Amino acid sequence: MGLKLKLAWIDSAGNLQVLSYYNRRTKSGWTSLASDISTIGNNYPNYAEVSTTLRNSFISWADEEVLMYQNASVSISSAMINVFVGVGVDGVTIIASGYSTNNAAANYKTMTLTTNKTGLTEAAIHYATLLGSSNSATLPTYYGASLGADGAGCRIGVTIKG
Repeated sequence: MGLKLKLAWIDSAGNLQVLSYYNRRTKSGWTSLASDISTIGNNYPNYAEVSTTLRNSFISWADEEVLMYQNASVSISSAMINVFVGVGVDGVTIIASGYSTNNAAANYKTMTLTTNKTGLTEAAIHYATLLGSSNSATLPTYYGASLGADGAGCRIGVTIKG
């Protein structure tokens, strides 16, 4: 019989899972898409998760307003196609969204979105994720690290009072 050790505390950029009621302070964390991905075409008005690697886990207080923000750098190989992005919590239920029309083929656009969510279950692990949709069978490309270190690419962030 072996002993399996687990970390008692997880509190990192993509896993904000430690709270202190008496020492509440602002804590933020980002997760970024590591590599480019082409997915989620021809599904508007439905949204799907771009990548499970973008999930940003957190816990919060029941009375807390959780701030969520995303950057999404997206391109599509055809002109005049709408690409939609949004923030989802605990799945594909979208809480905020925006869109961009690519006026020229292979042009990439960066869309930034900020929103908040209240009424989440206390002491439960939640996650914020990037959702995507398009009105074309041509798959959009969601950019990761290939755009360099200038901060562009797909990222999702969460700010809580922990």
